[in-house]
This record gives sequence, structure tokens and C-alpha cells, in this order.
Amino acid sequence: MAKKIENDDQYEKTCAWLVNKAKELEDPLMSEDEKAPLLAKYDDWYEEARVYRLSK
Repeated sequence: MAKKIENDDQYEKTCAWLVNKAKELEDPLMSEDEKAPLLAKYDDWYEEARVYRLSK
């Protein structure tokens, strides 16, 4: 992952993004071809948010 969460504002925006994308990933009409790259990106940002929060 190229970006890193550096402050609380970025953390809050990342959390909001994660909630929005989680809703998208639940869409039964989303194909597996669409879902796979989004899920990989989601997992990367989830881990980054977790690491940031644990560092506080």
C-alpha cells in the first residue's frame, strides 16, 4: 500500500470509507471480478486503520 494514515482526520475518513465499501461489498449483484480488487483494497486499508489505532 502506498499511503499511510498519519493523523486522526485521515483515520476518521478511512473508517467512513471502510463502512461505505463494506455496504458495496454486500451487494449481491456485484460480480466476483469487481469484488476481488475492492476486497483487497478494503483489507489493506482496514489493516492500516487497525495499525494506526493500536499505535495511539
